[in-house]
Order: sequence, then structure tokens, then C-alpha cells
Amino acid sequence: MSSPLDEARSVLELAGFATFSPQPNSTFFHFEDISLMGHVRALATAEEIVAKWERIQDDFLSANAPRLVRDPTKAWNLYTVLLTAEPAAGAVPGRLFAIEEDFRGTRKIVRAGVVARQDILTALGPLLPLQNVFFVGGTNPKQRLSDRLGTLHGVLRSIATDATPESIATALLGPT
Repeated sequence: MSSPLDEARSVLELAGFATFSPQPNSTFFHFEDISLMGHVRALATAEEIVAKWERIQDDFLSANAPRLVRDPTKAWNLYTVLLTAEPAAGAVPGRLFAIEEDFRGTRKIVRAGVVARQDILTALGPLLPLQNVFFVGGTNPKQRLSDRLGTLHGVLRSIATDATPESIATALLGPT
């Protein structure tokens, strides 16, 4: 996996967010869509997140205050996302959870141990569109549909699972 910051940017852009870095080699970036905005920052350790989260959030709010005055709707949909590849140990996981539960200023998404793209997808889940997960392969699709329909009336099951117009007509009208 590339850096957690690069992966987060990729995931958010694929979800339709505009992203931009305030400086060319920035350790964070901003994201925005029509209804919300926020920033993502990668830090070295979970302890660093605990020590710096309030200042990071306040800097983001100060930098964007003029925009938030012009667009008060987004002022209610602000996010601070703090990530680290280092796992959290001891009492730190509880402190990270407490940060997420603090709704002052922005909503927070805080994750430690982010090492794979799936970790990024899980962390950013509250920001991403709902996705249907389905499995393809292995089983017969007609059988899978029939199993899901369960005890549904036989005529409806045959309509849903039979492919030929003749079999559907027979199920509806009876034998000719």
C-alpha cells in the first residue's frame, strides 16, 4: 500500500470528493463535496494523535472560517480524519475513541494501525456512499435466487428463475 494519506485521497476522490493540499509537500489534505468538507492528516503514532488532535482541528477551523461563514450548511458537516500506521497500545485506544466521541468543532474519525487499503475504506466508511456487497461465482445464479425467494409462491419463483418466455407463460396461464 502507498502511504495512508495517498490511499485516503484516492478513496475519497473515487467517491466523488474534490481534494487539495494547501502546500505541495503537505502532510495533510482537504476534501469537499456539495454537502461536507474536512481534512485528512497522517501522523506518526497514536500518541501523537492524542497529543495534537485539538490543535490540528482548531487550525483547520481557523483556516476555513471565512468559507464556513459564506456556507453555513457545511459548518455542520465538518470532519477531521486522523490516521496512523502505528497500532495503538495500552490506554491509547480508549483515548482515540474519546476523541471520536468529542463533537466539538468537527466530527472526528481517528484510526491507528492503518496499513492496508481496506483499513482506509473502513475508516472512511462514514463519508463514503453506501455500497452493496455481493458475491459472484461459485454458485448457480438461478439457484441462489431461488434460495433467496424461499417459500415464495411457485408461480413467482418460476417467473424469477425460468429464462424462457414459454415457461413464464405456462406458469402464469397454466398448460395450453
